Amino acid sequence: MSRSPVTFMGPPTVTKTLCGIETQIVIHNYADRILVIVTQLGKVGHLLQVSVSPAAPLERSSDPDSNASVQAPPSVTVMPLFGTAPSEHLSTLHSIYATQIAMHVWTSPVHWAVNDRRKVVVGLAFKKPPGEEEKAFEHEQATFKGVMQMIDEFYQQN
Repeated sequence: MSRSPVTFMGPPTVTKTLCGIETQIVIHNYADRILVIVTQLGKVGHLLQVSVSPAAPLERSSDPDSNASVQAPPSVTVMPLFGTAPSEHLSTLHSIYATQIAMHVWTSPVHWAVNDRRKVVVGLAFKKPPGEEEKAFEHEQATFKGVMQMIDEFYQQN
């Protein structure tokens, strides 16, 4: 009897180079939550959970090619689950990432069509940006836009 190798089909991923750093996004749907991992380090990193009231109005961008920030309703809640950001600045940035990622998930065509408001758990693990403050800001801004574009591309492909 011959054995064939077992292949594991993991969750779908999107990988792109953002600001010279390979960035991977993994999105996996569970019955009660959606897990989104954004990593440049090959690990889960800081985990945050984002939830929104089922009654809160969500608005989609009229431009499907736009990766601009999506306006979050005031009823969005961000809760840290595991880990912590290394600074207050990065803690704020991680909350913004988590909120915007959740908004992109909730307003993606696949979740929008069925009014899917499952909680979104976001894992963030980024490499440290370049040292100079001005360059670090530009790096953070370009990475943020790139990540949102990757989320949108993921939902266009899947």
